[in-house]
Amino acid sequence: MSRDDAPDGTTPPAPSLREQAVDGVFWSVVQRWLVRFSTIIAFVVLGRLLTPVEFGLVALAMAVVTVLTVFTDAGFSTWLIQHKRLDGVATSTAFWISLALGVLLAVLLAVTAGAAAEALGSPELTPVLQVLSVSLVLAGLSSVPAALLQRELRFRELAIRQVLATGLSVIAAVALAFAGAGVWALVAQTLVRLVVSTVALWLTTDFRPRLEFSGTEAKDAIGFGSKSVGAQLGFAFREQGESFVIGVVLGTVSLGFWTIAARVVNVVVELCASAMGAVAYPLFAQLQNDRDRLNTAFARTMSAQAIVLAPVMVAMSLASTDLVPLVFGSRWETSAAIAAVLSAGTLFVGLSGLQRGILMGTGHAGTELWVTIVTVVGQIGIILLLAGDGLLAIAYGVSAWGLAVFLLRCVVVSRLLGVRAPAYAQTAAVLLAGGLAAGAVLLVHVLAQPQDLLWLLTVAVVGGGVFLPAAWLLARPTWRELTGSVLDAVRRRRHRKAA
Repeated sequence: MSRDDAPDGTTPPAPSLREQAVDGVFWSVVQRWLVRFSTIIAFVVLGRLLTPVEFGLVALAMAVVTVLTVFTDAGFSTWLIQHKRLDGVATSTAFWISLALGVLLAVLLAVTAGAAAEALGSPELTPVLQVLSVSLVLAGLSSVPAALLQRELRFRELAIRQVLATGLSVIAAVALAFAGAGVWALVAQTLVRLVVSTVALWLTTDFRPRLEFSGTEAKDAIGFGSKSVGAQLGFAFREQGESFVIGVVLGTVSLGFWTIAARVVNVVVELCASAMGAVAYPLFAQLQNDRDRLNTAFARTMSAQAIVLAPVMVAMSLASTDLVPLVFGSRWETSAAIAAVLSAGTLFVGLSGLQRGILMGTGHAGTELWVTIVTVVGQIGIILLLAGDGLLAIAYGVSAWGLAVFLLRCVVVSRLLGVRAPAYAQTAAVLLAGGLAAGAVLLVHVLAQPQDLLWLLTVAVVGGGVFLPAAWLLARPTWRELTGSVLDAVRRRRHRKAA
């Protein structure tokens, strides 16, 4: 009897798309939690050993590298995932183009690093950019095989790869920081993670590029990828553009404070939301020809995302001013206030990720590009407009813009895919429960004025005590769907172990 056979000797049926999606979420959650657990440890240690200037310097360098990485991928990952029929010629063509772009951009960055550093007003950035240029070659090597695993919903392999890479990179960064390496501890963390991730990926995947190239496939890939890369570039600018502008306008010290605040919030989002977002895109791509199932899956995924994300981001918004200095030290109090404000807006950014996923998964890359351009232009404009008022004012502006973009995406998705307002009813109910929880916590604060650890305990106990029953009453279908999916996944794993 083979390892895939059931105890009675029969071959179990292939998992349904829903079961594959649930398994994908499970492994993505495992990956995010293990990866973020290790990075949080490193984050806390490095935050106490390194200065805001060092964090700001690497953040500025990564803003440049992240944008160039988008060009290395050239949108081919998205093209491969949504491609209805793939063969060795198509995958090999995409691989060779991606690798060539990675090598070309790496050489270009290494040669122009000095000029770029001078233009950004940070001459000490030159060696950092030169060393990090290697990451572009690694991105070219990884793009296609990673996309193929994602297309096949093989999130277990992707999770193991990322956990191993992150763990080793954390060890390297902490060791170097204790040795006094300063900024190079952060650089090493990035490079070790990418090297280990790339090696693990090639040991895992069955893909091996062939020495062949198709002009027809390249034209098709570039045609789709040109739209996709525009959207991805806009997304990268949205993620890194704020760092770039703050670093140039306000300096690396201010960027260091902003980086810590944004990273604290993003870590929480990674733990709570990105797992579902990673699975959503390939899931929506497979359902793109069945509009009813697509819209149902979108509504359920959106409300499930909200029920996980809303209570955590509300808690972060209320607790960050005490939590960040407690964990990282008093030098990061400026970051604490920024994180409290960003948490509220990031809730809607997390939900917007699913709207982006359904647009890309159904082939509306051009529309996603224009929405992303509006998002980036608005966000950069807000930062420039409010830069004179300080980082906290920028945080308020960025958070408000996150809500505005979410509402814009609701309109776009509705017009293109027929996802009407009732599809967001459960999501709205969950957000209402989060608002009630926040109101209850603030009321306790006004009446009792708890401080420090007692305040953090109040946020957890009172907030959770109000949110859970409120969400159960207001969004009962989502609770049932979420708990049912979890129980089904547990039963399937028990069955496999028994087999």
